[in-house]
Amino acid sequence: MFNIDDVGVFLGLDVGKTAHHGHGLTPAGKKVFDKQLPNSEPKLRAVLDKLAAKFGTVLVVVDQPASIGALPLAVARDAGCTVAYLPGLAMRRIADLYPGEAKTDAKDAAVIADAARTMPHTLRSLQLTDEITAELTVLVGFDQDLAAEATRTSNRIRGLLTQFHPSLERVLGPRLDHRAVTWLLERYGSPAALRKAGRRRLVEVIRPKAPRMAARLIDEIFDALDEQTVVVPGTSTLDVVNWRGRPLTSHDVIVNSIRATTTHTGLRVHAELDPGTYDTGIKVTDTDIDALPMHRHRFHGDWTYTLRPQHHDTVGVAEDPRPTGSLPSQSRAGGLRNLELTGMSEPALDELVEQLSQRLDELREHGRSQQRGGDRIRARGAGAKDKLTAADRVLATVLYLRKLGTRDLIAQLFGVNGSTITRAVHQIQPLLADHGCAVRPSTARFRTPADVTAFLTNNSPTEIKSAC
Repeated sequence: MFNIDDVGVFLGLDVGKTAHHGHGLTPAGKKVFDKQLPNSEPKLRAVLDKLAAKFGTVLVVVDQPASIGALPLAVARDAGCTVAYLPGLAMRRIADLYPGEAKTDAKDAAVIADAARTMPHTLRSLQLTDEITAELTVLVGFDQDLAAEATRTSNRIRGLLTQFHPSLERVLGPRLDHRAVTWLLERYGSPAALRKAGRRRLVEVIRPKAPRMAARLIDEIFDALDEQTVVVPGTSTLDVVNWRGRPLTSHDVIVNSIRATTTHTGLRVHAELDPGTYDTGIKVTDTDIDALPMHRHRFHGDWTYTLRPQHHDTVGVAEDPRPTGSLPSQSRAGGLRNLELTGMSEPALDELVEQLSQRLDELREHGRSQQRGGDRIRARGAGAKDKLTAADRVLATVLYLRKLGTRDLIAQLFGVNGSTITRAVHQIQPLLADHGCAVRPSTARFRTPADVTAFLTNNSPTEIKSAC
C-alpha cells in the first residue's frame, strides 16, 4: 500500500499533448490548485516548487506515466516530489462513483487527486525499476516496428516480382534477406536491366558480397529469365522502384533510378550527377522566369517548354520573345475564335451564337420590362451601349468555361472589367445548359494576354479537347 502519511498536497494530473490539467487537494480535502499547466519544464517546475514551499511534500499522480506523461514525472522527481501512477482501469471505475457523466480534463484531474487522497491502495509506485521497464518497452516496441517494416517490404518486393516475373521471384524471393540480393535489385531492378548487365558483370559485382554463391545465383537468375519471353505491362517500372524500402541515400542510386526511366514509346532519359555547389534560399521571381530564353509549347505551356542555349557573356537580361499587352481588336474578332481556344470550329461557334443570341435578347428584354414596370419609353437601341455584343458574351463565356485562364485574364482579352465577364457568364451559362452544350475544360492554361498571343502565333500543331 502506498504511504501517504507525510504528504502535504495531492496533485492529480490529467496529462495531455500540449497542456495538462492539475488539481491539488490537501489531506483534509481542501482544493488548493485547479488550473491548466503547459507541457513545459519551467511552468511545471514553478507550480511544483510553489506547492512544496507552502504545503511540504507533494505527491504527483498521473494516469499515464509514459509518452505524454513522461515529462511531468521527470520534472516532479527532479523537484523532489513523490510520484505515483493511478492505472487507467481503476481510474475509470472510481470516476463512475462521482456525479455527472461529462468527461472533462478538470473532472479527471479531480478524480485522480481525490483517489490518491482517499484510496491510496489504488496507486502504483513508479520507481527506477519501472523506468527500466519503460525503456525496455520502448526498445522492444521499436524492434517490433522494424521487424514489421522489414516483413512488409519483403512481401511488397515478392509481390512485385510475382506480378511481373514469377520465375525470377522463385529464385530471389527466398533470398531477400541476403545483402547480395538486395544490392543486386537496387542496381538492376528489372529483368531487362539484369539481361543488359550480362552474366559476367553480375558475377563480378556481387562476388564480394556473396563469394560462394555468386556464380550459382547468377546462373539461376538467367535460367529464370529464359523461362519467360513475354513482357508484362509495367515491368519497366521495376527499374525505378526503391527496392530497399527506405529513403535513397546514394547519389548513384538516385541518378541510376532516373536514368532507368523508359516508356513503351521509346523514351530514354539521360541523367548525370552535377558535383557543383549552389547557393540556397534564392527566390525566383516572375521577371526572372520571363527573362529566360524559354519557348513555351502549346500543350500545357506552364510546364512544357524548351530552354534555348544562352551564352555566359550575355549582358543584361534576355529579351522576352513574347509580345506584351492586350490583344488587338482584330485578334479579339478572329484570334479568340481559334479552334484550339474554343474547342469548336468557327461555323459551329457562329451557329451557337445565332441560336443563343435570340434567346438572350428575349430574356434581357423581359428582365428590363420587369425593371421598368411597363413598356419601354425610348426606342430600342437608344441609351448606353453594351460593352460586349451578344457574340462576345457567348465567346467570353466559352473561353471562361474552358478554364483557359482566370476571369481577369478573359476580361483583359476583351478590354472590359471582371464584373462584365461575370455577368456575361451568368447570362450565357444557363442558355448553354438548355441548349445541351456542356463546355469541357481545355488542356491549355494562360496567365497573361501575352501568353495567349504567343500561343496563337505559334503554328506548331497540337491536340486539344473539343468544347462540347
